[in-house]
Amino acid sequence: MHWDDLKILLAAARGGSLSRAAILLGMDQSTVSRRLSGLEASLDTVLFKRSKTGLEVTDACARLVPLAERVEEAVAGDCQSKPA
Repeated sequence: MHWDDLKILLAAARGGSLSRAAILLGMDQSTVSRRLSGLEASLDTVLFKRSKTGLEVTDACARLVPLAERVEEAVAGDCQSKPA
């Protein structure tokens, strides 16, 4: 799993929809959808229930979000500690 995958997971979980995740990430909605589907396939699990009203986090996703947030914090801290 790559950091880019985790960023998409977090944006989808936080945004609650593919369109909001796309806006947060500066990507096309179709790219977000495709990347989430690829992540789900690589993990062999469903992370979001998709509906007309948006995305619903599954139990598997709910377990993964805190781990992704820790990676996000670590990446942000690492970027701040290095001189520009």
